[in-house]
Amino acid sequence: PSGFKHKLIVIPNGVDTRQFRPKGLRKIIDLLYVGRLEPQKNLINLIKAVTLLPKLNLSIAMVGSGSLDLQLKQVAKDYHVKLTIAPPVPHNQLPKLLNQAKIFILPSVIEGQPKILLEAMACGIPVIVSDIPAHQEIIQHRIEGILSRANTEQLANNIKLLIIGHSLARKLAFNARDIIIKKFDLQTRNQFEIRL
Repeated sequence: PSGFKHKLIVIPNGVDTRQFRPKGLRKIIDLLYVGRLEPQKNLINLIKAVTLLPKLNLSIAMVGSGSLDLQLKQVAKDYHVKLTIAPPVPHNQLPKLLNQAKIFILPSVIEGQPKILLEAMACGIPVIVSDIPAHQEIIQHRIEGILSRANTEQLANNIKLLIIGHSLARKLAFNARDIIIKKFDLQTRNQFEIRL
């Protein structure tokens, strides 16, 4: 507006990169989603995407609660997809959970700046996220993660890309943690906020 003399400064979410870090745990979860089980999260398409990859024999773990709980279980049963849904876990248990995942996936059609995505990246987990503005602010495609269209075919293609492409997955995991340390580290963000 006219007369507004100062520029707007956006302070992003911060992550405790000492708590959320790679731990070298065995990867026992193929695809991990953490969050609300609601329509805007596009989770039915995620289940259907896995059906396009039968030879990979993938399982999905969802951690959260919401209105789609029973429907997701039924869709997974109908499509013969291995799905487990667990209730939300305490925040201090998230680093262990994230470190057990091969891929963290967030296929939402609408999103703010998701803190769980930053936490997964801080743990050095390769991530696949929907190609929407909130995710584009954090990730460059095929540099810190995969930006995917939210339809079943593209989700399936990108899941296969990371499950089979170990060198790409390792590169994304390294770059993901690196960008979190540089731009989203909680201590750095707090110091910047104090200076402001």
